[in-house]
Amino acid sequence: MRYGEKNAATSVPPAVVSALMRVALPGRLAQPDGPAGLAASILVGTTLGLSLLAGWGVTHRGHLTWMAVQALLLFAIVVIYLSLGPDRLFVGWLFFGPFFQSYARFNRIGWILSSIVYVLPLAVMALQMLGSNKLARRLRWYDALPFAYLTLVLLSQAVVGASALLSFHFYVSLVYGGILVGVPLYYFCAFGPLDRLSASGVAAALLSSSSIVGAMAIAEHYTSWNLWGQHYGDHPPRVVSTLAQPAVLGAFLGAGIMVATAVLVWDGPPKLRRLSLATLAATVPALYFTYTRGPILATFAAAALLVVARPRMRLIAAGVTAVAALLIALSWGPISSSSVYRARGPGETVNVRTRLVISEASLHLAAQRPILGWGYGKFDTVKNSESFNTGNLPTKQLYDYTSHDTYLTILVELGAVGLALVLLPWIIVARLTLRASRWTTTSKWFSLALLGVLSVVALTALTTDMRFFSFVPALCWIAVGLLRRRLWDPRSLA
Repeated sequence: MRYGEKNAATSVPPAVVSALMRVALPGRLAQPDGPAGLAASILVGTTLGLSLLAGWGVTHRGHLTWMAVQALLLFAIVVIYLSLGPDRLFVGWLFFGPFFQSYARFNRIGWILSSIVYVLPLAVMALQMLGSNKLARRLRWYDALPFAYLTLVLLSQAVVGASALLSFHFYVSLVYGGILVGVPLYYFCAFGPLDRLSASGVAAALLSSSSIVGAMAIAEHYTSWNLWGQHYGDHPPRVVSTLAQPAVLGAFLGAGIMVATAVLVWDGPPKLRRLSLATLAATVPALYFTYTRGPILATFAAAALLVVARPRMRLIAAGVTAVAALLIALSWGPISSSSVYRARGPGETVNVRTRLVISEASLHLAAQRPILGWGYGKFDTVKNSESFNTGNLPTKQLYDYTSHDTYLTILVELGAVGLALVLLPWIIVARLTLRASRWTTTSKWFSLALLGVLSVVALTALTTDMRFFSFVPALCWIAVGLLRRRLWDPRSLA
């Protein structure tokens, strides 16, 4: 018998292939007909091809062995992610994301886990977004602004250094700088295939991850240990947990506090109340141990507004505020003489004055090119090329410091156009949500929680530059995206 005849005789009938696909592949991918069937065929064919390549490499001990094994493992992980469905994948990413941030990449195991757990799901969600049929039918003019912002970043980079657009590392920097995370996730959350996503699932992910990160920050305060072995060099020592920078950690802890407060004050699901109490117990002390004014004040202000907005809570809030003020007044002597107050309180003027000088320098630079700015990524270059009056501050102090205001950085690099493209979607969606909340009762607590997350992270961005970080600045876009989804479908995320 010739080889072709043997192969034909031993071929698997199409019905058997279809049955195996239904077992091995999830949902629409298992359908034998149409585009989904084509996707399933590609998955099966690629798996077989990679398996054969790996087997050939092992047999011949060739240099392709390890590459084939890596490709096969990567493909298997992608199939697993697809099998979870978009809603579970997103909630899982939301929970695990904070643990694999900046410092993780300095550790080999951390870099692998970050790539698999943090970056790869983003690519899978982007593919799932391409199959969504809601985008074109639900768009409004302001939905184009996030995409316009990403386009402006790329065009600006093309002007200041077009060769970077051909570099893989440039796009990696956009991922770990949050831009290629936040903007795509806005569209995924607003219009993606998340019909089964629940408000309690999203809230549980944020509450759980923030409470664990908070507990790790408390442990770091007392033991100087954190997951990735990296510390923020400062005195007194400020905790960073898994998020590389005290202000960024504070913003994330503040986001968890806002979700917990919304659940407890605005009648969130009973099943989340114990978790919310545990979250407050872990995140509030951890937020204090950051010794960072920006996120502490932002969280306090946003939480106070969330509480006093509930009429029956106003008297309780006033009582708590009065007791807290009395305790601070009685303890002011020890507080004002403590090393923490001297290093991080109002008496620490050098840091504050330096930030003021940098802010003045930023406004001066922005005034020179107010429309489109100096170019993406050029803030420190143009700042250090100018001469500014630093008073009695050391000149080195100005040139060693980078921006501590996200919005001034955007204004300098991308001008008023770039800043408007970032802020307008947040402002418009938040305003429409507040207007709709007057007559909407379905999961009102969740809308308020998302507004709280947006407020804390956005206010913290006034006191630190979020361009170096990924997950936390992306929370703004995620919150706005989920709120945008509720605007066109009030029954979603119930």
